[in-house]
Amino acid sequence: MINTENGQKYYIGGVFHGVVPFKRLVFTWGCYPDASIENSSVVYLTLKARGDRTVMSFHLRRFAGHPGDQ
Repeated sequence: MINTENGQKYYIGGVFHGVVPFKRLVFTWGCYPDASIENSSVVYLTLKARGDRTVMSFHLRRFAGHPGDQ
């Protein structure tokens, strides 16, 4: 990612830890892509069909020093 105001670059990445096609993704996210899952922010994305639409639920755990629940 690049801050468009000052040009500073931020390197981010992660590792997929769970994939259920068309239903769920679980992956780490942060500045240290090789960090263990216990020391990383974790994103949980859930997709649910609702008629002709899809509802996406987004949960972020362990962000900015806040451990969160599992």
